[in-house]
Amino acid sequence: TGRTSVFKDKPHLLADVTKQFTGAKGKNKTETISIVNYLIDSKQVADFREAILLMCERSGIASPLKPLTPEQKEQKERFKIRQTLADWFNSMLMDEKPFIDYLRSRGIDHPTANALKFGVAPEYNKIESYLKEQGFTHKVIEQINPEFRSKGIGSTHRLAIPIKDHKGRVTGFKFRRITSGADKYTATAKKMDSHLRALHWAEPLKTEAPIYLMEGEIDASLTAVRVAEHEPNKYNFVALEGAGKVFDSTTLKLFRKASNE
Repeated sequence: TGRTSVFKDKPHLLADVTKQFTGAKGKNKTETISIVNYLIDSKQVADFREAILLMCERSGIASPLKPLTPEQKEQKERFKIRQTLADWFNSMLMDEKPFIDYLRSRGIDHPTANALKFGVAPEYNKIESYLKEQGFTHKVIEQINPEFRSKGIGSTHRLAIPIKDHKGRVTGFKFRRITSGADKYTATAKKMDSHLRALHWAEPLKTEAPIYLMEGEIDASLTAVRVAEHEPNKYNFVALEGAGKVFDSTTLKLFRKASNE
């Protein structure tokens, strides 16, 4: 353990942490970590706001954050429910050999598919039952229901590709058919948070990095993984939701909005 300090120009509580290494020289190593990032990365909290609230609670001090409005609370629950589904769909991928074989044919091995959170969707009645088991309220489930009423989801179109915004939140899904037939893709219906759904960010926005616009979600996500192996945190890879869409003034406004947030 070590000292902690807060820097005015960086809204993170930083800690100097000493780790003991059992290498040949057996020396200790001290590194500075962000407690906020640590809480998020270790899945103790979902986002920056929750990290601040948890630290305030454990420190016994009042939170400086304003309470969420009812609309913000509902939107937060929708993000949470989609992330829960993304994790669940992904957990079922390893038991579905046809989907693993299809992804391998696209140059995506199982570890990469896991990193991208690709998954397999079951029929909707199983989705609804799972959400109830996870403790989501009937009201929240009813709000998310329309998103999964698109034709083919969970039957012909089962390969689940999470669509993410510039903050890394799951805003919806695109589902792909891996067998022959028309309409390769179908997406969750745009009933909620539609203003967030026009772009898919392969990774959270890096404000100082250039943005590369890709044709499809799989291309953007796979490129981000491959490039990060050699040059991490240097580029943004983004796909317009729906292959073949054009870059226009509306798209530019979405990029500007993401940068300002």
